[in-house]
Amino acid sequence: MAGANAFLPAYLTRHNARFAVPPTDAEDAHLHDEGGDTALARVCALQHRRRFSKDLVLSFKRQRCLLQTGGRSRYALRGQTVTGVEYPDGRVELLYGEEVLPFKVFDDSSQVMLPADDKTLKARVDSVLEHRRRGEKYRPAPGHPWRKPFKPPPESVQPR
Repeated sequence: MAGANAFLPAYLTRHNARFAVPPTDAEDAHLHDEGGDTALARVCALQHRRRFSKDLVLSFKRQRCLLQTGGRSRYALRGQTVTGVEYPDGRVELLYGEEVLPFKVFDDSSQVMLPADDKTLKARVDSVLEHRRRGEKYRPAPGHPWRKPFKPPPESVQPR
C-alpha cells in the first residue's frame, strides 16, 4: 500500500501530461442547483412516459390511474403524454410538464395477475403435455358451473 501511494503522484503527473485536454472555454459551465431535494430526487428516479385516455385514465405499473380533477375541467389533458416518476422508496408521481397531477389508483395491485416467469410457464406446459400423453381428460371440479343443472330464465324475462 505504501509503495502504491508513493508511486501515484509521479504517475498522475505523467498521465495528465499525456492525456489532459485544455478546455475550449475557461469559464466554469456548472450551474447552481436551485431545485432542491425534490428536483434531485426526480432526476434520480425512474421516469416512464404514459398517455391519458379519453376518460383521463392511464396504465402505470400494471394498475390503472384515474386523474383527480378536483372539480376543474381537465379535458385538455385527454390524449396528452405525461411522465410517471417512480421513486426508489416506491412513491409514484404523475407530471405534466412541471405540474404534479393528483391521481387515484383504482386497480388494487393484489387483483392484477403478474405474468408467469419462464420457469413457471415451462412447468405448466410440461404438466399439460404429460396429462395429454397419458390420455387423461380435463374433469371439472364438483362445484363447477358445468356440473350444475341448467335453469331457464324466469318467465318475466322475455328474449327480444
